[in-house]
Amino acid sequence: MTTRRHDRGLTLIEILLAIIVMALGLVGIMALFPPALQTATESMEETQAAIIGESVAHALASAMSNAVFDPATKRYVVWLSHDLKAGGSKGRYEFVLPKGDTDATGAPKWYHYPSASSPPAKDEGKEVVIASYDPESDDRLFQLAGDAWTAATVKNVQDNYDPTDALGQFAFSFNVTKVQTLKHLRKPPLPGEKALTEEELQAMEKLYEFKVYVLRTSQQASSGTLSAGGEVVRWPICVMTKRIAVR
Repeated sequence: MTTRRHDRGLTLIEILLAIIVMALGLVGIMALFPPALQTATESMEETQAAIIGESVAHALASAMSNAVFDPATKRYVVWLSHDLKAGGSKGRYEFVLPKGDTDATGAPKWYHYPSASSPPAKDEGKEVVIASYDPESDDRLFQLAGDAWTAATVKNVQDNYDPTDALGQFAFSFNVTKVQTLKHLRKPPLPGEKALTEEELQAMEKLYEFKVYVLRTSQQASSGTLSAGGEVVRWPICVMTKRIAVR
C-alpha cells in the first residue's frame, strides 16, 4: 500500500524552523519591554517632579505674600514653609530676598538658595552665574522630608531604598533675582524733577523671578542600606520659572 503525500506529518527540520521563527518573534517582543519600562519610569519621575515644582512655587507665592520689609537692610525677609530639610532646618526656612544688583554688563544678579548645605538663619543666598549654573553638581538643596511622625514611619522604607517612596528621592533648590521694573526712573531726571535714590527705588520694586530646580536623588549604599552611607547621585528633572511680587 502506498502512503499519500498529504498524510505525512511534519519533519524534524520543519519543527525546528517553526521553533526558531517563534523564538525570534518572542525575542523581538521581549526586547521592547526594557525601553518601555524605562520610558514609564522617566514619565513617572517627570510627573512627580512637576508636582513638586508646582508645590514649591505655590509655597513661595504664599510666603511672598507674607514677606516683611526690614527698614535696616532695605530688604524683604521671607518664611518658606514646605516639606523640606537642609542641615538643621526642617519644615520652615527663613531667607532674605536679594537687592536689584547688576553685574558689569548691566544684567541682574542671581542668588542661589539655600546658600549652604546647612543654611544659616535669615539666609541671604549666594551669588550665582545663571548661564553656567549646574544643579547636578550643587549639593546645596532641600531634601524633601515630612514631619517627625511621617519620617519615623517611613524610616525603614527609606533605609532600604524602596523606589515607591517619593519623599526621600527628590530635592529642590531655587535661584532668585529682582526684576527691575523701574528702569526708566534710573535715568537722569528731567529739569525740575526730583531724582529718586537707589534705596527708594529698591523699596518700590517688588517683583522677583524664581527658578525652581527639582532634582532626583539616589544614594549608592555601601553595605545594603542607605543609612550605611555611600555616594549621593543627583540629576535635574525639571526647572520651573515663576515671577512673584511681595505685597
